[in-house]
Amino acid sequence: MSDSNGNGKAPHGGSTRVKLERLRAHHEQLAAALSMALAVLDADEHATKAKRAPGIIADALAIEHARTNGTRPPRTSDYSRTKHATRQQTAALLARFSPDTPTAAKGTGRGNVATLVRHGYLKRTRGGLVRTAKPFTV
Repeated sequence: MSDSNGNGKAPHGGSTRVKLERLRAHHEQLAAALSMALAVLDADEHATKAKRAPGIIADALAIEHARTNGTRPPRTSDYSRTKHATRQQTAALLARFSPDTPTAAKGTGRGNVATLVRHGYLKRTRGGLVRTAKPFTV
């Protein structure tokens, strides 16, 4: 095969093609070796986890047993009380708005009116804000 110039080289760079094929074969061998190494590591990891599993399960059962028998002190958190109080304040704020009469947002005293609009509890009108029909549970 020679190109149109008659220099004896194959068209489309035959020598480059051979180099690329060799390079591809080399990298395919590297990829196969890496895949095999990963498979060995995965097998070892699974075997290690399988060996540790009974101990982990026994520890978890012991913790659960201690928790259910009252030997572990109960958690005291103000999170639920705080969350409930915040929701009550929000409900009181929503009670200020009527579905029929627009109310100005300036006298609300809280900064979460935009959040209530964004979540669909209030709707903006030309005269102010009105309460939507979306229920708010405390």
